Amino acid sequence: MKHGTTDTSRDALKAITQELPTWEERVFDVVAAHGPITCREIAFKLHKESGFVSARLNQLREDGRVVQGEKRRCRHSGLNAYVWLISGTLGI
Repeated sequence: MKHGTTDTSRDALKAITQELPTWEERVFDVVAAHGPITCREIAFKLHKESGFVSARLNQLREDGRVVQGEKRRCRHSGLNAYVWLISGTLGI
């Protein structure tokens, strides 16, 4: 049995990697249009898992495009969660 990366695996990874900037833009657009908004609320709007959205938000935060705001009750989970905003909307 051969172990290693196949052409199919490499092609799949390349396709996913190329889509990530697009998903970052989609997440950013939702924050811009609906912020302050929680990660789970963004995930609901984009039909994605919150873990996927969280990774995109972390990258956007590292890039200085979004900031984490105060906690409030999430409309989908009912739990307190941090909201996300576009950088500069809190004077940051």
